[in-house]
Amino acid sequence: MSQVSIVIPTFNEAASLERTLRQLSLLNSAAKEVIVVDGGSEDETVAIAKQVLESLNQELNVQILFCDRRGRSIQMNYGASSATFPKKACY
Repeated sequence: MSQVSIVIPTFNEAASLERTLRQLSLLNSAAKEVIVVDGGSEDETVAIAKQVLESLNQELNVQILFCDRRGRSIQMNYGASSATFPKKACY
């Protein structure tokens, strides 16, 4: 999975985002990059993403992007357009 970019669209995902990102760090042959694309969350989603970014950045290359439009497909496409690697996995 080392040449894969993982795109995670978020909107008010504070309850589950930290666990999701920590689980990704446990993958054997971790993803090359993880892109969190927030669609204007009104909870602590972005703060949690930043916290995990600081604690796991040695293990995962995490980027946080902000999309001005909500919608899973819109956010996935926005994240995919910023991905470095040709293989992408969207969740």
